[in-house]
Amino acid sequence: MSNDKSESLMKPVGSRGNLKQLLELNKDSIAAVIPSYLTPEKLLKVVMLSAMQNPDILDCTRESVLKSVMISAQMGIPIGPQSGHLVPFNRKVKARANEPEY
Repeated sequence: MSNDKSESLMKPVGSRGNLKQLLELNKDSIAAVIPSYLTPEKLLKVVMLSAMQNPDILDCTRESVLKSVMISAQMGIPIGPQSGHLVPFNRKVKARANEPEY
């Protein structure tokens, strides 16, 4: 059974509906690592907005999207224009913090 789950995580997200389902299924795990100034609901909404703004995120594996969201939550970096981004790269997504421009 766990092999089926790991195979499922290696598939692309595919649609915003699938992304929402993936995030909702893992909401408790996200809530466990998120800092108090963020709420899981807000983070999930921002991830959905990120996917609307950059549909290439939906081509990335479910595992990489989930890992990026979890890392962002754990580090306390909210995903958004002034903070962090989900960056698709070779069917994987990476969480990136904004870096100051000099």
